[in-house]
Amino acid sequence: MNQNIFVVYPSAKLGDFIWHVPFIKHISDISNKKVILITRKSTSAHDILSNEDYIKNIHYIPFKKGLFNYIREILLMRKLFRKFKAKEVWILDKISRPAIAAKLSNIKTINGFGVTNQKLWITNKNSLDRKDLKIHYIERSKKFFNLLNKPIDYKFTNIHIKEDLINILKKELTPNNEKIITYGIDSSEMWRSWPKEYFSDLVLKINKEDNCKHILIASPQNSKIAVDIINRTKLKNIFNYSHLKIIDIMPLLKISNIYIGNDSGILNLSAAIGVKSIGIFGATKSFNYSNNIIPVISEEGEISSTSDRLLDNKGKTIEDPKLAKEGITQLSNVLRNSLLMGSQKLISLADEMKLVNDYLGLEKTRFEERLTIKRNVDERTLMFLLPPMMLQTLVENGIKHGTSQLPEGGIIEIHTSLEKDNLKIVIYNSGVYDETAKPETGFGVVNTVQRLKLLYGEKAVFKIENEDNRVKTLLLIPNETIL
Repeated sequence: MNQNIFVVYPSAKLGDFIWHVPFIKHISDISNKKVILITRKSTSAHDILSNEDYIKNIHYIPFKKGLFNYIREILLMRKLFRKFKAKEVWILDKISRPAIAAKLSNIKTINGFGVTNQKLWITNKNSLDRKDLKIHYIERSKKFFNLLNKPIDYKFTNIHIKEDLINILKKELTPNNEKIITYGIDSSEMWRSWPKEYFSDLVLKINKEDNCKHILIASPQNSKIAVDIINRTKLKNIFNYSHLKIIDIMPLLKISNIYIGNDSGILNLSAAIGVKSIGIFGATKSFNYSNNIIPVISEEGEISSTSDRLLDNKGKTIEDPKLAKEGITQLSNVLRNSLLMGSQKLISLADEMKLVNDYLGLEKTRFEERLTIKRNVDERTLMFLLPPMMLQTLVENGIKHGTSQLPEGGIIEIHTSLEKDNLKIVIYNSGVYDETAKPETGFGVVNTVQRLKLLYGEKAVFKIENEDNRVKTLLLIPNETIL
């Protein structure tokens, strides 16, 4: 008999749903079966997960309040469980309705958080406590799976998009290989949103070349925000795409060179699609749950220990996204320089260091005392040429695999010098380099090796190794590239 695994996720918010997609996939992995998902329509699960091989089917249930809806939805889920011969039901929440429906369907395995009345209906003996409802959703679900001895190595799951949709949009938006910057300018909770004036200023600071398109997206009811930004910038290469639905936004995000947006569901979706995403966390705490999200955060306020809110010195929640403005100059410099440099074959180390310093400024705001930065740059090396973004990528790699992985934080050091008239760059970062690990693709180690070989053949040297309880990255550039 072909029995099925059901996963029930009743939350309505897109961002929360994206956070839970790795848990849905994890259930499929540990069961070695595709899963049937029950969730709300507002998650756009059909559009987002339509190309995922761990999803068998998706059903929408509204999860409305009221006794009539309560009984109706229990009966609806019982009908689904019986129709598709449910073997197990996983409930990624504390609600009781799915557990009652599963019990009425005589399902033997019913896993749920076990908080409140749900505990009467589930079959797992270990459950969460009420105090766990105050911790972040991701940490809460990770604890749930640990209690069931099904631990998860939590990482954002890569969401796939059909290639034909991507190619159609590329042909439409980038006929001349234009760079695409997409901005998420609103949020379901507008107090999280950066003021439109700040977005206007950022667009103007970044816009230094014609071969770039600025795409603004918001929910249809907030389309006027995009209109106001366009009118304020007076640029010809800025466009309002607030009419798009999620299924259309996904390929747009995929072809974007970078996404910049408020702490919202679209930010999380962009990161899950695999796009480098700048998150503006002016009124909320940023969480280190995706390497694709680079947060711009406030230097003011204290983060609550029980939520993602900023608190003032009286313990009152600060609802002021304008606090993230401090990072606008560094952010615009990083983005503008990365876009401009991307079209150049070689740049000076001096220009590359400007980009690196702005990037480190953003990361210092993010990690505060957890990140120690040391620079020892020989002025004689500043005129040497090297491939654009190479040093910045290696520094980012060091922070990504070093400081961000260590509770106590770590150090990033950059040293440049001359060695037999060649440019020598050494980067140290805290952590341990796993020489047996599969090299990363994209703008990581593999890309660096390929670029060096293409430009310098065997004359350049690139090496990563462990040295004195830290990771050492060595880069040697031939002297014929001097200005």
